[in-house]
Amino acid sequence: MNKPGRPPVITNEIAQIIAKMKDRHSNWSVREYEQKFDDFAPRELKGKGPGRTALNDYINKMNLNVEKMGIERAWSSAELNNENINPESVRWLIALQVYRKSYYSKPLTVREAKWFSFLSGFRGVFSQDLTDFGLSPQLKDVFISSVLATWAELYAYREKIDTMAGIKNPDYSDLDNNLANLDFEAIYKYNDVKLFDAIGEITNRDDINKENLEDFNEQYLLPSLIDQIRFQEMRILAHSLGEPDMTQDSIRLYSGILTSILADNPTFFDALFKIPHIKRIHFLSVLRNWVKENPDVTDDQVVNSKIHEILTDVKKDGESNG
Repeated sequence: MNKPGRPPVITNEIAQIIAKMKDRHSNWSVREYEQKFDDFAPRELKGKGPGRTALNDYINKMNLNVEKMGIERAWSSAELNNENINPESVRWLIALQVYRKSYYSKPLTVREAKWFSFLSGFRGVFSQDLTDFGLSPQLKDVFISSVLATWAELYAYREKIDTMAGIKNPDYSDLDNNLANLDFEAIYKYNDVKLFDAIGEITNRDDINKENLEDFNEQYLLPSLIDQIRFQEMRILAHSLGEPDMTQDSIRLYSGILTSILADNPTFFDALFKIPHIKRIHFLSVLRNWVKENPDVTDDQVVNSKIHEILTDVKKDGESNG
């Protein structure tokens, strides 16, 4: 029986909230979903989560939806017989996965690769005007693939949540509108919202203590740091290099360094934005490798010295390629 003020049915909006909870915390009990619903809900839905009986029935149905998904594994050419991928997209996908590996990033999932293929028709549209990014022709393919991959991740995440939630008529019209208008700023917006959702979830909690700090770091801090890194990298490149494939300590250090460059250190900021796009990619790739190998560095002087060293080496590395 629902508590007073709680909806008698689970609406699509509530279903999406529960699916996001499920995505982040797959092992929670029904009681935890009930108790922590407000940590995820927007202000107008706080206190209006479904009761435990309704939650239990719905989560059982959601578990069946999750079992049917099965496409969150990494994509490779071995998947071609199993998923509907446009053959013309295959060479771009293979190259992108190679790029991701060189960037110390996790590869696209099968779901994300499907969306990358589906959106590949925008490749020609994106290529028409890239003058603002100062790209040479040979770098356009790398840039366009990275932008398409970033959009594909947004669509794939929305589809994943809606599939888990069992929504029969999903609505991607907001994404479609922004993509059709080539609104790069929208990528910032979606990741910014996702980031602040995660931060809001953290700040709403009042039960963090030493005993559950490790779970807190894994379940709350790490996802928000990854979202923040995507947002930070898009400010630098207009696309993300993908989710870093590294430990939590390295991810924390990397995000902290990007924050320092973008918000706290105008010298590094100015130097970074004076070098060509390809050199910015190289800078971030080298930086990712360094933090992966040095996750425990805490000395700001050591970090700043390394940033200066990498920037200097990147600027000197051969002729400008665009």
